[in-house]
Amino acid sequence: MACKGFTKDTYVFLMELGLNNNKTFFEQNRDRYQKGVREPMTALAQALIPTALKIDPNINTKMNTVLSRIYRDARRTHGVDPYRNNAWMTFRPPQVATEECFCMYFEISTEGYGYGMGTYAANSALMATMRAHILSDPARFLSLANAPAMSRFTLEGEAYKKDHFPDAPDALKPYLNRKNLSWCFFSDKLSRTMDGNALYEEVKTAMEDMAALYQYLTFKTSL
Repeated sequence: MACKGFTKDTYVFLMELGLNNNKTFFEQNRDRYQKGVREPMTALAQALIPTALKIDPNINTKMNTVLSRIYRDARRTHGVDPYRNNAWMTFRPPQVATEECFCMYFEISTEGYGYGMGTYAANSALMATMRAHILSDPARFLSLANAPAMSRFTLEGEAYKKDHFPDAPDALKPYLNRKNLSWCFFSDKLSRTMDGNALYEEVKTAMEDMAALYQYLTFKTSL
């Protein structure tokens, strides 16, 4: 599947936007944003949708919600720069906020690129449900979390300062004692994002590697 890659100017533009975060600069460089950020991100998302749907048939596929917006929400970010100098896509259920679901993602920034799955600013109800599911079948969860295919990902998420689950098996505590939970890959090799087809194959393979654990944590049927 042909897929347009990012370019050196993608990251030059994002860096310059970070230094000139105002409407005048953005409007003067809107074409650079469209060609360097929006178009390749859209092409990659469209290419990955069949894989995402195979993993989770319930994910939302509307581009305006799959892809991040360049504009920050002024209602929530008073006094903050109006434009984002990074970009991402998320595959998640429709009409569900990111803090209310477990999702798969891909992102770029001036520092590098990454992908993975997890929660962002997860609410307590979501994490309680996830922890209960992990505790319901520890052996199954650990077999998936420790599978060789997951070795490229780093476990992330804000950890509690104290052990909230003293009676749980030690092997589960790194997962239970977090306010949110994610498996993330990150690389500073931005040149790897400039070959669109190679990037597509890399992220597609990563999503397939994550599939079984994603499906367990979201109560989906295995592939």
